[in-house]
Amino acid sequence: MTGCTDYTFEQMAHEKTIVYIILPDEKKTLYSLASIYIMQQVIYNTKVANENGGRCPIDWWYILDEFGQMPYIPPFPQFTSVGAGRGMRFLIALQGFQQLHKVYKDDDNTIKNNCDAWIYLKCSTEETLKAFSTRCGNYTVQVNSTNFNEKNSSNGNGYGASLTGRALLMPDEVGLIESPHCLISMAGKHPLMLITPDLSYYFANSELGLGDPSYNRKVMSERLSNREEREIGNILLWGIWKDFQEISEDEYETDDYGYGGDESEKVSFLD
Repeated sequence: MTGCTDYTFEQMAHEKTIVYIILPDEKKTLYSLASIYIMQQVIYNTKVANENGGRCPIDWWYILDEFGQMPYIPPFPQFTSVGAGRGMRFLIALQGFQQLHKVYKDDDNTIKNNCDAWIYLKCSTEETLKAFSTRCGNYTVQVNSTNFNEKNSSNGNGYGASLTGRALLMPDEVGLIESPHCLISMAGKHPLMLITPDLSYYFANSELGLGDPSYNRKVMSERLSNREEREIGNILLWGIWKDFQEISEDEYETDDYGYGGDESEKVSFLD
């Protein structure tokens, strides 16, 4: 976006490609560029899908970690609505639904409703806990009752039972979920609780030359230090400013308001 690149959106649309957008945690100045990049890439893939019978030649996954920290992407609610049909799916990670509402205001419900799978790991915000509690639905429970009369103990005792409904998980119960457990809610299906084992237990971990978390940190550090740096070239620009640089100050006189040119050409913005 600010320099030359050795790949194009056209190549990515027809070849399996992984794009990593690495942003510094302590600086937000580059976050807007990431949002613009994602928006442009999705728009281009939509164009390719329309030319390919309504679906991308290769399915795309957009894994957007810390999505709540990213600037506003205007068409993102529409992306989540029609993206799956075109072969584009979005995985967004939030610290809580309040982040989504802060950025997307009333459109946050559109994004949430378009997400078929909700995965809860840990959160303390009331809005998020209530949303997961409501999403899990209710179930029927039996409530027993007992009445006791001391004056006539032989005939004064009474027992009863009734059926009522309650939330499968109350908001405070959702907040008690701890690692390694996670709560998963799929649209149109019963919720389930699963255990998420440490990644170091997976077979793929050893296949990738990794080990326990401490060893993995060393491997990541070595791989980052040995990563080949790309040469950043300058992009071709229009260069319209060069025409003005060639005009000397004597040739381009301005009035008190910084306007240069014929007096009769002035136009009021109030007209």
